[in-house]
Amino acid sequence: MSLYEKINGNYIKYFDKYRTKKNQLLSAILYGINVLSKDEIDYIIDQLKDYNELILTNDVAFEILNSLILNYIALNMIYSLPHLLNKPNHNSCCSNHIIFGESISQLAAFCLITESSNILNQIFKKNRHLLPTINNIIIKDDELILNSSEMEIKKEIIKNDYNNKIKTIIEKYREYYKILFN
Repeated sequence: MSLYEKINGNYIKYFDKYRTKKNQLLSAILYGINVLSKDEIDYIIDQLKDYNELILTNDVAFEILNSLILNYIALNMIYSLPHLLNKPNHNSCCSNHIIFGESISQLAAFCLITESSNILNQIFKKNRHLLPTINNIIIKDDELILNSSEMEIKKEIIKNDYNNKIKTIIEKYREYYKILFN
C-alpha cells in the first residue's frame, strides 16, 4: 500500500462520527479529502523530508502528517471561497463550495481543523512532559488581512497570504516533529 493510499484510507476513521443518513457535512469533508492530489501530498511530504522514513514506520509520526494534511485541506477549502481566491475548481474538480455551498464548505473546513487539533491533542496528551516546549513554539507573526474600508483586496495579496499560511503551518509541524522525535 502506498503512502497516498494509506493516508486516504485513514481519514474515514476520523470522520465516522459525522456519519448519518444523507449527511452533507460528511460528504463535503470526504469530498474535500478526495480532491487532494498525490502531488499535493508529495509536496507536503517533501517539506518534511527529514522525517519521511519516520512517517512510514512510526504511527505517531504518521498521525502528525495526517493532522497537517487536514489543515492543508481546510485552508484550500477556505481560500477557494468567492470572497477570497474565488476558485471554482481545485485539481480539475469542482471546489467544495460549488457543490455544497459556502456555509457547508466553511463548516467542513472548521471540522477538518477541529479534527486536526484533536489528533495533535491526543499525541501531546501522551507526551505531557513536552507541553512546555510545544507551548513555546513561536512561528513568525501571522498577519490578518483586515478590510475595514470594504475596498476590494487584490487577489495577489490573498494568494500571498495563502502561501504564507501554508509555509507557516508546515514550519509549525516541522517543529512538532523536531520536539517529538529528536
